[in-house]
Amino acid sequence: MNKTISRLALRNIIWLAPTALFWFHTIASPVQGQTAVKSTAISSAIIERIQDRWKLGIPNYEVEIRRMPFMAEEFDAAGAFDSITITPLTRKRPGGIFPMLINIYRGGRSVRHGQASAFIAKFDSVMVADSRASKGTLAHDLALQLKFEETTFLHDAYITNSAELDGMRLKRNLQRGDILTRSRLEQIPDVDFGQEVIIEYTGAGLLISAPGYALQKGIMGETVRVRNLSSRNIIKAVVAGPGLVRIAAVGGQRRIR
Repeated sequence: MNKTISRLALRNIIWLAPTALFWFHTIASPVQGQTAVKSTAISSAIIERIQDRWKLGIPNYEVEIRRMPFMAEEFDAAGAFDSITITPLTRKRPGGIFPMLINIYRGGRSVRHGQASAFIAKFDSVMVADSRASKGTLAHDLALQLKFEETTFLHDAYITNSAELDGMRLKRNLQRGDILTRSRLEQIPDVDFGQEVIIEYTGAGLLISAPGYALQKGIMGETVRVRNLSSRNIIKAVVAGPGLVRIAAVGGQRRIR
């Protein structure tokens, strides 16, 4: 029995030792790191330089330093540095994570350099859905509010005013709280799938019309497939207006299929 208890105790010690070390390290780390204070003077200089160079004005942009190797004890004293320069380590315009190389100057010469990064958040006034809406809903029938929202990771062009909704409808479902973007919209077609249309044939001074059924959607000038309801043939025709498609004569012959 004693041997069993001893073995269990030893096993528990073996299992608990790594856990104890982990928690000791976790608790002790903040204490050890309290003296390693980042330089607020350099952070402020970086933010100011980014805002000036790329014209990132408040309130449309917010800049937050995420990585910065320069310490307060070295650069927060008066006269510790004269200026800094920023060399971007990416070709994209600042937005999201923005890595850069920082050079610090004092007395006209570089005294330190290192890599830093900032998070640049972008904000704008955008149209936001106030309720759910289904695919095909006319854009002017949507319940929308103009709100000031973060658009940092919104790479699609977004809608900022109601004038951009003219002649548009939803291309896919919209959820409450979604930002309305151009990719969610499409132009209202002059001919829609499943719509009954008039098929006109012009040529040799003749104008013949017949009822048809659209097998594709399209706007004026686009070619769509339609079914002639009289002959049941499927033909290609050019959208000529709302509910109207035309077939032009080719070489004096009417082309079907």
